[in-house]
Amino acid sequence: MNRYLLTCVTLAAVGFWLFFSYWPSTPLVLPQLTRPAWLPGVAFQGLALFALVIFVVIQVMIIRSTVRLRNTAQVNAQESGVKFSFAAELLWTALPLLMTVGLAFITYQTWLSVAAP
Repeated sequence: MNRYLLTCVTLAAVGFWLFFSYWPSTPLVLPQLTRPAWLPGVAFQGLALFALVIFVVIQVMIIRSTVRLRNTAQVNAQESGVKFSFAAELLWTALPLLMTVGLAFITYQTWLSVAAP
């Protein structure tokens, strides 16, 4: 029950923050992120690409370990009487990777424009 309550409170707080962050003329407006003047655009592109590659590598490692531990997790779930769905586990493990790669493709044109003066 406590975990469910914490999940609901956290989700409500994030929803509240997002709603009012995008509401015009509110003091909770999201900050504008800009590249520092001392950092060249090409270097900023390189840093962003490096961060993307590192994140993708970490996520792929997590997915591989999830697949590798499939049988162990199912046996442990059966022994403890807990309902376990490998498909759901794999989906929730792969979702951040899919979302990040999707965002990378969607924002590719913006990424290219970062190097422009």
